[in-house]
Amino acid sequence: MKNVLRIFAFTVVALGLFYAPAAKADTFTLTGSGTTSALDAVTLSLTLTSYTPLGSGNFLITGITGSGITTSDPSFVTGNSTGIIPGGPGAFITPSGKFNVDNVLYASSALLDSAGLAFYIGSTEANIWSNGDGTYSLYELVNGSYASSTLTSLTVTHDTYGTPEPITLMLFGTGLMGIGGMVRRKLNR
Repeated sequence: MKNVLRIFAFTVVALGLFYAPAAKADTFTLTGSGTTSALDAVTLSLTLTSYTPLGSGNFLITGITGSGITTSDPSFVTGNSTGIIPGGPGAFITPSGKFNVDNVLYASSALLDSAGLAFYIGSTEANIWSNGDGTYSLYELVNGSYASSTLTSLTVTHDTYGTPEPITLMLFGTGLMGIGGMVRRKLNR
């Protein structure tokens, strides 16, 4: 009987170590609206993904998708976001050398700092950042020139929360089973 329990305990631990599902990512929906420098309406709709919580409710954004930028201003490249420009949480320069960003989403009411998020619309670099006065700037680098807009409305919704890692709970449970076995052995003496 003891050997069967040992084999069972070993199998449970081995399966837990080799079959640990990945933790879920945090996802956010970011929407905004405002006007371009040509006074045309502009809207922004992105889904942000973070596998890297930074503490205090702040997140390093590691993925961006969504319908991107919509406007009738011909100076903008519109369409779906094709991904984040990777980097952060410290400030870094985008591949064009034109934007200084950190890709951090903040828990505070500001949501972004003056560096903001860098992402692509097609192959065009875009950057959104806080102006510090409750408005946000959205710039694209189009053929070496900036297309700019001011967003007066920006909201972020936290869609899902990360899940605790199951392996931790399993290891805690096997530890309790081991302690229970030791106590049982001492009481049977």
